[in-house]
Amino acid sequence: MLISSANLLPDDIAAFLRLAVLCIISAAAAMWVSGWFQAVVATVFGDPAPRAQGRLTGNPLRNLDPVGLAVGTVSGLGWGRQLPGEPGRQGRWPSVAIAAAGPLGNLTVGFLLAAPVGLELLRLGLGLRFGEHLFHMQPPNVWLAVVVVASTVMCVAIPIKIWNTARIEHRLQEQE
Repeated sequence: MLISSANLLPDDIAAFLRLAVLCIISAAAAMWVSGWFQAVVATVFGDPAPRAQGRLTGNPLRNLDPVGLAVGTVSGLGWGRQLPGEPGRQGRWPSVAIAAAGPLGNLTVGFLLAAPVGLELLRLGLGLRFGEHLFHMQPPNVWLAVVVVASTVMCVAIPIKIWNTARIEHRLQEQE
């Protein structure tokens, strides 16, 4: 990620540092989501280790590997902290499901975040095109439009996350 943007370094160090912070945040978020989804699937298949290690909590530090985060920030290919135990200890298909849960979790979160952004951009585009026929308030500058899109994501994503976490915790308590 940062390797491809190294040409910014001599010209604009502030832009490079902003990009570095965004890369660290995005890599950490991706590793946390991936590790959390894998921990949930492993727990569903009966593995007690993720719960014992606190991997099902909202604490991202439980799923981050510092070296994997550093490599992921620089190159774009990183890794999170691995679940303990031997691969395949629960059988072939549960192990495949646990391994696939991380990338599928990241894709799910990506789609959940992209849907409200796409709908908001569609609303803005339709307002610009058919503004005289639709109720539409055009943001006065680009930054306000960015804030509107970001707030749309948060208004949709946060309740979904809360609902999903409560639902999974309820199911896990029923299994105990």
